[in-house]
Amino acid sequence: MCRLEVWPGFVTSILQFENSTMLIADVSHKVLHFQTVLDAMYDVYNACRGAPDFKERVAKQITGQIVLTRYVHCLCWVWNGSSSRQH
Repeated sequence: MCRLEVWPGFVTSILQFENSTMLIADVSHKVLHFQTVLDAMYDVYNACRGAPDFKERVAKQITGQIVLTRYVHCLCWVWNGSSSRQH
């Protein structure tokens, strides 16, 4: 399954053109591929089972990607279960 979604939208701008004001409105859609960071981590894990450079491979996979999130947080590699958010 591709898990693609189209987000419709518009791009607008107002410019001074000669002696008048010009409004430009253009249709602009974004096509998003929905894969979670966890999905990407599972893909890397399944491709390199037991490799000692798992963290580096995950970092390489997700670095430069656009991630939509409700909050900005670092990627936590150590979690002891006592807190849902650790640095």
